[in-house]
Amino acid sequence: MRPIALIANGAMMASTPIDGGHYFIDLIAGIAVAVLAIMAAHRMCRRVAGQETAGAAAEPLSGAVAATPAE
Repeated sequence: MRPIALIANGAMMASTPIDGGHYFIDLIAGIAVAVLAIMAAHRMCRRVAGQETAGAAAEPLSGAVAATPAE
């Protein structure tokens, strides 16, 4: 998938001055949005993976009563 995306993006950059379909700033903004979206996706994946591993150990069994320390 990555080679196809690189070819498509290269073709879009090459057609910018000829076709005028996109302004050069549109390409820069698109790259910025893509980088932010990828960073957000990685962060969410790490957070979800962390919750799955921590949540499995932290959840009490059904019907279990939480122990309170004796004072």
